[in-house]
Amino acid sequence: MSTKKSNQTIYTNLKAIITGQGFAQKNGRFVKSEDLQILEGPLHVICKNNKIVEITSKIPKKVRKVDCSGLVATPAFIDSHTHALFGGARWNEYFARWSGKSYVKINKAGGGIRKTFRDTQDCKEKDLISSLDKRLKFMHKEGVRVVEIKSGYGATADEELRILKILKKYSSKAPVEIKKTFLGLHAIPPETDEKTWTTQMIDLLPKISKEKLADFVDAFPEVGFFSTQETERFFKAAQKLGIKARIHADEITHMGAAELGIKISALSVDHLQKISDQALMSLKNSRTVATVLPATSFFMGLEYAPARKIIDHGARLALATDYNPGTAPDPSILFTAKLAASQMKLSPAEIFCGLTYNAAAALGCDSQWGLIAPNYSSEFLLWDCETTFIAEEILLSGKYPVKI
Repeated sequence: MSTKKSNQTIYTNLKAIITGQGFAQKNGRFVKSEDLQILEGPLHVICKNNKIVEITSKIPKKVRKVDCSGLVATPAFIDSHTHALFGGARWNEYFARWSGKSYVKINKAGGGIRKTFRDTQDCKEKDLISSLDKRLKFMHKEGVRVVEIKSGYGATADEELRILKILKKYSSKAPVEIKKTFLGLHAIPPETDEKTWTTQMIDLLPKISKEKLADFVDAFPEVGFFSTQETERFFKAAQKLGIKARIHADEITHMGAAELGIKISALSVDHLQKISDQALMSLKNSRTVATVLPATSFFMGLEYAPARKIIDHGARLALATDYNPGTAPDPSILFTAKLAASQMKLSPAEIFCGLTYNAAAALGCDSQWGLIAPNYSSEFLLWDCETTFIAEEILLSGKYPVKI
């Protein structure tokens, strides 16, 4: 649901609105049910130039009206961590892992990310775009309006640039807003070494910055992949060019990656299954958002990140799908929400905040996305809710937002 025209439009007779404004008042921390700030209707939302102007109980004259009788409005969902542009498939690896093979061993044997290197390189641009378009249309159907997409499936510098250029070219036609991330340090390609590859990725940064091919950089420090030392070298080079960092942190092994992310003021530290107590304490006073990805634990058979502990330590917590061909093949944000409830024991308010306001903060756009409030995006969602348990019904019922 969007307002594409510059003229003023009013969405009328809403049964209720989850504004989420309590999330902002608490800076996305220690949120409770009252922070959903559910306003009872009938209410009307006035929009202009793709922005919300006002929430009102009065309908002005001479304004284009859209009848939303009986519907509930919520902020749009944001998926702040995906690897949604890729070629090929790796379905067999799930059963290999479930039968006892480790993620690292599969990668060393030529599977894992290295297989996606080959599959993506062999895939034509039009086919990559076609596949991505289908994936994003599904995400849009579920209520996602902003999606972060990483590179990282290029086995050469030229291939990484190709992936980023495809993302930039497609972004203007996408059904959602795309945030582009240069995941330069994802896996070390065959016939090279960590330091050489890191240097090659650093050498790409000026071109990426000049041509605006990426909004962020990212890295995957992990045993068998990249060290925190090379990761920091890569991030410092990006920061000199004004490119903000996000980091895969302490997913399989405690590497001190979360501590590194906080130290360099990364927008987010993601995964966090093995986060240390030191990092937990540091997040309390940090602007860095802790992003947890429960679907990855589900599909990899890993322990779940300690989301409850992260929140109770005072950190901002976001939720994302980690959608990718190898460790989280389900692009459903609503599946992620269900796992957050059942496996992480998060409340409806914590889940909503993690999918909206805090997810926007993980992408540095929480002044435009994540709330229903003046000057925020008019790309809010409309739901047909049958009960008074609005947030619970939206997160668990399997319903999709209503099209207007």
